[in-house]
Amino acid sequence: VLQSSMRHPVLLLPREDQVIFDEGYGGNWDMGFLSNASVFDARDTTFVGTLARGVEARAFTVEFLPRVPVEAAGYRALRFAFHPGFSDVGARQAFNVMANEDAPSQVLLLDVEEPQIDMTLREWQQVEIPLERFYRLEEPISSLRLLGNLHGTFYFDDVRLIAAQQGTIITAVTEE
Repeated sequence: VLQSSMRHPVLLLPREDQVIFDEGYGGNWDMGFLSNASVFDARDTTFVGTLARGVEARAFTVEFLPRVPVEAAGYRALRFAFHPGFSDVGARQAFNVMANEDAPSQVLLLDVEEPQIDMTLREWQQVEIPLERFYRLEEPISSLRLLGNLHGTFYFDDVRLIAAQQGTIITAVTEE
């Protein structure tokens, strides 16, 4: 009798996006570290729905913490809506997104060569950052931070991790 076995890791992809904030914090997410900012419910300025988050800041950090770390492999991007509101940037422009407190791999939203947002455009802007841009994201996501030197009030809404697209081939394992 011959017998063989094959072992191969299987990645279970999420069926849908993981909401970080939209009409409140998603089921797995809470507010984390907050520095030089006050965060408030904004109902008069929203991207979708009836609730956004307003931030009154001066050189700020706003952190989102998952209750259970999130495997990045099941997601392709971080997406959120941003409204500059009544904020501006100082002489040294900085508005960045950082994953897992890894400063060297943070994404610069006001990058001179490839800006993700336009501070002069006083309306909602959708930002989508492929997770590959956080080039050292090897561990599960345990923290997401928005940080920079914006001064004044700005808003964010519909913050989520976008699920990886499933291919058209579906594999099933059966047992005889």
